[in-house]
Amino acid sequence: LESLKEDKISGYLRGLQLDLFSMEDDPTERRASQALGAIQRSLRSMDFKDRCEAILRFPQLFEDFPFSFVVTSAFLKLADMFRTSENNFFRVEIVRVFEQSEAHQTKLNNIDEIFRRIYAVLLSNDPVARALTLRAMASLAPVICDRKDAHHSMFEALQSTDPEETDAALVAADQFCGVSLSIMGGLEGRVVAALSSLSTPLPLRLRLVALLRHNRASVAAMARTRACCLQLLAEYPTVETTLVVLHTLSRLAHAAPVEVSQQIILLATHARDDPRLAVKLLALDDIAHLCRVLAGPPPPLLLAVLTDLLSSSLQPSALCGTLHVLRELHAAATVVELPDSLAVLPFVLHPSARVAAAAAAVEAVRADRSREAAGTALGAVIAALVLHASSPCASALLDSVTTLTLAAGPTAAEETIVALLSLIMDHGSLQAALWDAVRRIAFSCPFPTLTSSLLPHIESLAAAGRDAAVASLLATLIRAAHTSPTAITSSGSVSSTMPSGLSPDATRRCQTLLESLHERGRGWAVLRVGQQAACAGAHALAAFAFSLAMQRVESDVTSSYLKALFAISSTATAGPAIDPAALWHATTLLCGARIATADFDFQCRFIELRAELLEALSLLRHCDALGLARSGSGFPPDLLFLAPRFQSLVDSFASLLRECYDADAASRGVLAMWQHVCELLHAVTGAVTGDTSPGPVILSRLAALARRMPPGHPCVSLATVLKAALVNFPDHQAPRSQWRAWLSRLADHLMTFPLHVPSFFFRHGERTTMQLSVSAPDRHGAPLAEFIFSVEGCIRRAAASKGLPIAAVDLTMTTCLIKDGMDGETLQTLTRVVPVTNGRDFATEAALPLPVLGPAATQANVKITVAATMLDRDHQRWAVHARESLVVKLDALHRAKKNKRK
Repeated sequence: LESLKEDKISGYLRGLQLDLFSMEDDPTERRASQALGAIQRSLRSMDFKDRCEAILRFPQLFEDFPFSFVVTSAFLKLADMFRTSENNFFRVEIVRVFEQSEAHQTKLNNIDEIFRRIYAVLLSNDPVARALTLRAMASLAPVICDRKDAHHSMFEALQSTDPEETDAALVAADQFCGVSLSIMGGLEGRVVAALSSLSTPLPLRLRLVALLRHNRASVAAMARTRACCLQLLAEYPTVETTLVVLHTLSRLAHAAPVEVSQQIILLATHARDDPRLAVKLLALDDIAHLCRVLAGPPPPLLLAVLTDLLSSSLQPSALCGTLHVLRELHAAATVVELPDSLAVLPFVLHPSARVAAAAAAVEAVRADRSREAAGTALGAVIAALVLHASSPCASALLDSVTTLTLAAGPTAAEETIVALLSLIMDHGSLQAALWDAVRRIAFSCPFPTLTSSLLPHIESLAAAGRDAAVASLLATLIRAAHTSPTAITSSGSVSSTMPSGLSPDATRRCQTLLESLHERGRGWAVLRVGQQAACAGAHALAAFAFSLAMQRVESDVTSSYLKALFAISSTATAGPAIDPAALWHATTLLCGARIATADFDFQCRFIELRAELLEALSLLRHCDALGLARSGSGFPPDLLFLAPRFQSLVDSFASLLRECYDADAASRGVLAMWQHVCELLHAVTGAVTGDTSPGPVILSRLAALARRMPPGHPCVSLATVLKAALVNFPDHQAPRSQWRAWLSRLADHLMTFPLHVPSFFFRHGERTTMQLSVSAPDRHGAPLAEFIFSVEGCIRRAAASKGLPIAAVDLTMTTCLIKDGMDGETLQTLTRVVPVTNGRDFATEAALPLPVLGPAATQANVKITVAATMLDRDHQRWAVHARESLVVKLDALHRAKKNKRK
């Protein structure tokens, strides 16, 4: 009856709120209310199975609608069911929901009522129910950690005779102390008394010792905890007690870096003197973790202990722990150089694969500081990889080989590629990792060496029927062949050599390999190779691959998509005589596929901008048609009409770039590259009266962009091309012949530059989206002169997104009058940057001053529109946005305020 009464009251209040406010074009709240109502109806079902399923559906509801009114209503319903249910199985499921929904607990608006309903179960005579209540309180610790009654109940439950209740009390104490360090102050005396009592069982004693790691509120508390733990270590030197005490002291020292050196000395002593293997392993593992926060040089005792452990015949597990410590010491910024007695190169060829992998990891960390050390250790690590290629540690050895090769430079890449390719044929379980390693190393290897070593292996793999390996390595070869080596000079400029691409013989052999894949029915593999070739600018091979893929396609959508790709690649091979009309035809084909799948917006816009840029460059290339043949000198004024066109292209590329949050850095770099090119062309065509060249400014931007891009990015080659073109930039008073020659040469350079299709062009699927909700919560104490509304939202990041972490959301809140169903004048505009919590959620409140409306506006309504735009951690604005509206009925609002005054 009480539950039904609460439902009726909440429904009445909800109706009152809907009388005052109406959501305009806001299906989010409607769908959330419908989903919540469906779950609540299932909770009232008489079927046991339906109620269990309804409880388990709440976490997904919170993910779909992460708004405060949904979370609060659901938690209230679950807390009421937790209190009234007589079945502990329901309580177990509710506790599980609380634990899974910890990220949404900060959105609760009625925490006191939720806690009151759960806390009532502690008065039950059932110890299992009380234990489940304590676990529910533990799951709600971030929002109820300051409740004194919860602390008292938790302290009392620690003295219970029921083991389940005691265990739940320990879990709750651990959660509460982890949230608030002050709670441990009231618990310290009871824990120390229980540890001093001889009647305390060993399992409970160990749990209480682990609880002391939270006693770090002050230096004196930490000193008392350390003294207590050392006394326990002397009185109870068993394995279990030693492990728990040492780990507790290590966790305590990790929170206070002042005690790190002292704790490392204690652990090093146990690692050297304690004969028990478990104690040695835990001591070495804790030392490795403490080395990450070490503020100064390592203690001399630690270096001596590590030297003794390396020289003694240890078991492989203990030797791996020692090498793990050495790796952390080499990675520490405060450690300059370790003595020669700690050299680990001989251990790379150890019979144990775990030891060899650990030693190779140490050498890989050292390689970041010394190229000579990388070249010395590379041969031994490759030999270890060949020796242990069939072991589970082979992937770790392969990572070390890749790191050492990249650190040693291009001279070591050939030897590594030959060794890795010889392993591909023999070890199938390691093929994926080997392909990735070859792909990473290939871009640092000179191209002729790569062709001579890679292409014969691809042909042997094709003869053996390894189609997946052939496709992967063929794509690697094509991309490396059309990638130019990068060099950044000390002055910050970019130097590069244009890639020569594949020779005619190598191209013919690659086409033969593609035909063999096509004949064996590997159409998707051929398509992927064509996509990689298009990304690398090898459009001759890309067009050949797309033509093969089109032969066995039955779907009209896929056929239109492949025809569009074939048209793009065929057009890109035309050079200066390129026809933009072919690109417009490709756009038409992509639009036909987009109508069927609604997934080609980025592709269509990119090709449209490419076609517009080529049309503008074609006009710039034929300078005679623009009036350059006129007599006189100076920059021709007839060219000025191209400046707004290039400026429009700058804005369009910038807008498209803002919509590519999910793209990888290389794809965003391609768009930014062409944006800078359009800026350069706009500056050149608009420099009629300028005495200086605007080219160096744009070129510096391209150089800065190239330094941020991965090796082999086309931005490096384009920066070199433009740098060469801008050397002879004519003066604005130069003769017309010099202008004509320079502009034609610049347009030829840009039109002959190969089109590198962004890899994001070939990606389809989920994109990052944003949900927004605008509501007007009841504020009984709010002043009558303002209207308060809240804005909540959630950012759903795509699983394959490559964007930077989301930092904040820029909100623009606009209010306007509505008369006769039409939007009127704008009353107020508020802007606010709201930080994002948990990487996805944001919430804020705003106030609308009512006096600005005037008494005559009470017959109208006010529309509140909220627009949200996403910002990453670099404050870059992205076109991931949402927009919602709320309509306030002023006549009903003023009546409510008037009744409240009465």
